[in-house]
Amino acid sequence: MRKRCRTSIFTIIIVAIGLVWSAYNIFVIGDCKTFFGANLFQILTIMVAIVISFYISQRITDRRRKADVIEKMLYIIQDRLSNKDIILSSKREVSLPALREVENNLKYLTEHCFSGQKDDFKILNDKFEVLRGLFDESFMQESRLNELKPKMVSAISVINSKCNEIILKMNDD
Repeated sequence: MRKRCRTSIFTIIIVAIGLVWSAYNIFVIGDCKTFFGANLFQILTIMVAIVISFYISQRITDRRRKADVIEKMLYIIQDRLSNKDIILSSKREVSLPALREVENNLKYLTEHCFSGQKDDFKILNDKFEVLRGLFDESFMQESRLNELKPKMVSAISVINSKCNEIILKMNDD
């Protein structure tokens, strides 16, 4: 919200300066030919073109920043899940914080992703829920941890692959 307000104020200031400058050259000097031979309509056309190009470039920049943040968060998820000593630890107090961080990042990504990515993040959340279920099951029955480790590693691998797929799709756009 603050960024939009700043952009709007900047745009208004640029337009006001352009209009004041144009009016000064037209009315005070009184000769349109001294102002590059342009009339008021041509000056306004140029001002509108400048404002529109500024708005479009800001929008593209904002989209790129959002894509960078999403990509960074996906790398964080992959980093946390790739540390199998923590994720597959038999101690719940070691594994749980990393899984909570991944879960929180997935929640934020799902809420703030681009509209075309909603399905990809839904799939990613579903795969994480599978991992979370295996994790919970392994702690309810600690004897099953070694039995469930291959399934957990497989689920982590699927999540990493989906993260890579989302990153590649974002870079294709």
